[in-house]
Amino acid sequence: MQIPTVGRRVAIDVENQARITDFTIESPGKGEVLIETIATLISAGTELGTQEQSRSADMVSGYSNVGRIVATGPDTSDYYIGDRVLSLTPHASHVIASTAPHSLCRVPGRRRHIRRSRQRGNARRSKGQDRSW
Repeated sequence: MQIPTVGRRVAIDVENQARITDFTIESPGKGEVLIETIATLISAGTELGTQEQSRSADMVSGYSNVGRIVATGPDTSDYYIGDRVLSLTPHASHVIASTAPHSLCRVPGRRRHIRRSRQRGNARRSKGQDRSW
């Protein structure tokens, strides 16, 4: 699986307008995972509340994201490429999340594991794993 280098995210600009902007997708660090977003929750209350704030730079909002892990950093033995997870991360096509329990949890249901590789984009399925997804 090839991981893109550029993602898209929702940002509130200095004129309080919501825009879709590009950003560079980084590799996850120690205790982090890279998630490709399936769905994100945009709530009118939170996002509209930010409209009242003055700012000198774009603000990236969001705190509710469901996606699939596409890369793992060092020390992430409890999470695997292919896991569906809920994370407290911004509205974006790809997000990096800490694997700390208050930041990330698995979405119940069927899973497939893909063995970690040190190279981005070199994911392999673990032997004998479900291939129906």
